[in-house]
Amino acid sequence: LEPWLADHRLGADAVLPAAAMLDMALAACRARHGDATALEVAEFRILRPVLLEHDAAREIRSTLEEDGAFRLESRRRLAEEPWSLHALGEVRPVAPAALSVAPLAVAGTVLDGAAIRDRAAQLGLTYRAAFAAVREVEAAGDRALVRLDLPEAAPADDGFILHPSRLDGALQGLFALLDP
Repeated sequence: LEPWLADHRLGADAVLPAAAMLDMALAACRARHGDATALEVAEFRILRPVLLEHDAAREIRSTLEEDGAFRLESRRRLAEEPWSLHALGEVRPVAPAALSVAPLAVAGTVLDGAAIRDRAAQLGLTYRAAFAAVREVEAAGDRALVRLDLPEAAPADDGFILHPSRLDGALQGLFALLDP
């Protein structure tokens, strides 16, 4: 149903991006706390990837408990198999005043998106067209400023709390901090 997700690969396998898992957690929180002005995800752990098989659909189930505990599970669609646990975390509304974003000034090495994707590929991660959101990254020390564009191969922002391609692109910027 969402062929663009196959552009996110771990080795030869298409896998659900961590960014999509986080968007599901945020969507669950937004459904429960629709009036919240800000949401927070904490202690998010991916226990195993969600494989996206070309010839088999998967059911994905997310659960948000009253205390904010979030679980993401899946199984093959219409299968009588047990659910596999993929991710755990906490998600809750927060007061906007609790959030602070300091301006980031970075004066360092500039890498274009292709260079970032090359570094990722050396580690077995492949970002095809829908996940090629990184335009460039400016990195110095332990800081990186990532400039993103939403790729044409990705769907529009509508329907997402935080678009997986954009969030994944921000995470890809971390590759600039690794030694080449």
